[in-house]
Amino acid sequence: MKKLLLLALLGVGLMAKAQDLEQLDLKPPRVELSGSLTGGLRLFNSNRPNLYNNSDFGYIGIARINLKVGNFLLPFSYRLGDQLNLPNIPAFRYWGLSPRYKGLTLHLGYRSNRFSRNTLENIQQYGLGLEWQVKDFNFKVSKGILNRDRIGRVIFNTTITPLRERPYIAAAAAYKKGYNELTVAVLSAKEAANSTDTIAVKNRVVEIVAGKSLGKKIRTKISVAGSYTERDRAPLFSFFEDKDWLVQTGNFLGGQPNLTTKTGLLLDASAGYHAKRFILAASIRQVDAGFETFGRNFQLNDLRAYTLKTGIHLLKHKLIFNASVGIEENNIRELRANQSERFITNANLSYRASSGASLQLNLSNFNLEKANEFVVGRDSFNFSYQSLNIALTSFIPAGQSQISTSINYVRNSNDQPGNTFVSTGFYYGQINFNHANHERTWQWQISLHSYYTSTGEIDITSVGGNIGCSGKVWQEKLQLDIRYVPNRRLSDTELEWTHLLHGDISYQTSPKSKIFLQHYTQIIQQPDTIHENQTRLGFQFNF
Repeated sequence: MKKLLLLALLGVGLMAKAQDLEQLDLKPPRVELSGSLTGGLRLFNSNRPNLYNNSDFGYIGIARINLKVGNFLLPFSYRLGDQLNLPNIPAFRYWGLSPRYKGLTLHLGYRSNRFSRNTLENIQQYGLGLEWQVKDFNFKVSKGILNRDRIGRVIFNTTITPLRERPYIAAAAAYKKGYNELTVAVLSAKEAANSTDTIAVKNRVVEIVAGKSLGKKIRTKISVAGSYTERDRAPLFSFFEDKDWLVQTGNFLGGQPNLTTKTGLLLDASAGYHAKRFILAASIRQVDAGFETFGRNFQLNDLRAYTLKTGIHLLKHKLIFNASVGIEENNIRELRANQSERFITNANLSYRASSGASLQLNLSNFNLEKANEFVVGRDSFNFSYQSLNIALTSFIPAGQSQISTSINYVRNSNDQPGNTFVSTGFYYGQINFNHANHERTWQWQISLHSYYTSTGEIDITSVGGNIGCSGKVWQEKLQLDIRYVPNRRLSDTELEWTHLLHGDISYQTSPKSKIFLQHYTQIIQQPDTIHENQTRLGFQFNF
């Protein structure tokens, strides 16, 4: 009996083991390869003198490859070119690699990763990075160079000085679940001196972002950042030295403020009520004059802004109204000799019918009031600037055709005592008609546009259009696209005609590949006639 029991237990164990082996996946991981290859050549010629400083010949090559082995993903991209799209764009090289395995990602080459809004935000980086995603947690670290390969451009015979390379290191840790989040990000970068400028700059930025949802309808968010920038010689504004708040900030960021350093704080806070058909939110943003970050292409400082936003959805979300109003002022710590304040409003009303027709009205306006105060004599003058923008757009479907219209009005004016009042008005109108013959796969497009602008001293009127057609022939393998764009521009002093003829031919050599030929001719009739021609020949292969 015991032997039978032992044999039974042994049999059950063997059966269980066999089932485990059957369930064990011993197959090799699945390999998937996809991507595209694109290449092209360009020929360009123009009789316009001293405009383009480049060769008449150009090229471009783009490779995008995605390799997936089981859970391991390896995307790769590479670009090279020589003034292909526009004559004044310099040659470039670009490559990037981001292999990924489950929640772990490695970044190599040219990448554009976001750490936080005020540290490192989607600007091109060249180097090495590591990202780890664990459920609601995300960790990032990156080291490399900003502004790499920024060479000078020549436009209208003028060389634009490029930005200098900036070695950097950045790190961020973030938690985000729904509208609740907590992010801590740091950036340390420097800009070395070169032969023409002896200034070497170091920049450090720390930012903390916290967001909290109170119930289902109230959302709050706050961002606090501090920066420390050090130069090897005194900056233009030496008044940063004796500010207590500056000293405290600099010590916090690991530096000693003096004549060669500046520090600053940034505060961005918002709170809002978000219902199903109604939104009401308020925000405040303050950036000190000394705040600076190398991780953004553009950063406004020395400002304080208050904004109130609202949104209403009616008629089952067919009718939507959004509006915002705000006040923005600079010279928040009274360190400058002038101060300005502007009032900003924006409103948008849109309606979308069940048929697909839509109508949209946008109104924006801001006023700028600026008071300049001179140190000598304490004389002052006021400067006033107003801007108004009204836009009306519509879209009407009619069977296989569509009609769209756009009307814009812009008014800018400024008033400065002792000088002539300047006011500029701009009107723009456009109507487009598109017709698609789905049976013959042809599409026609006709559009007309006109604008008028007046500065008080000179009036300019322009009228033009766009006539084009596109379609597929020869068993839908050959695609044609032809457009003619004329324009007549009249001012008080001259009359100018512009004619643009564009042709695009592509042939589908296989379901995943094609070759294409593009050409445009532009004729500008002024006192002297200008001729420009550009031809592009290329291929695209998808796999």
